[in-house]
Amino acid sequence: MKYCYSLENLNCAHCASEIEQKISSTEGYGNVSLNFATKKLNFESETQNPLAEIQQICDSIEDGVKVTESSKSVEEKESPKFGAEKILLIIAVVLGLTALALGIAVESKNLQIPEFVIFALSLAAAVLSGWKVLIRGIKNIFKLNIEESVLMTVAVIAAFALGEYVEGAMVMLLFNIGELIEDYAVDRSRRSIESLSKIRPDTATLISGGKEET
Repeated sequence: MKYCYSLENLNCAHCASEIEQKISSTEGYGNVSLNFATKKLNFESETQNPLAEIQQICDSIEDGVKVTESSKSVEEKESPKFGAEKILLIIAVVLGLTALALGIAVESKNLQIPEFVIFALSLAAAVLSGWKVLIRGIKNIFKLNIEESVLMTVAVIAAFALGEYVEGAMVMLLFNIGELIEDYAVDRSRRSIESLSKIRPDTATLISGGKEET
């Protein structure tokens, strides 16, 4: 049987390649093709309802990927919403900028403020904006999968350990703002590609010797 699944929250091209290779090497799966641009996974398998097994393979490579049956058209898909994650990021930006301003004021000796206040603001900003990155980074450390979330986690923890609280928070904030902009751009490109793919005809008619052949 032929299957077509959508891999939501798949944001790593290298991880997509690893997922494709692992499914291809799994017994019972053939003609595996994963298009990172459209997040569509196509394969053939005699396994009845292989969704759970595909989800397990994805979880072993990249956390947060949700495997669903590809049934919605481009028009039916919902556009990104202004969700809780974006609200948390805005709060984190406010806290981070407050910590930055207080840190500058303390260094210029224009303000006397306890160090734990700057620490608390910076820690809250880092956690609110990057809790997903931190969780994914810690998990990948145990998996010995060194990628950007691991490097970010190590950098932020090291910054706080060295007493550079504001710098650690700013690194996490800038990283997540960049991720947000990247996701927005990729989603727009992906929707354009999917819309373009609908123009492609499924069949062609060949006229040969006065006869038509589909």
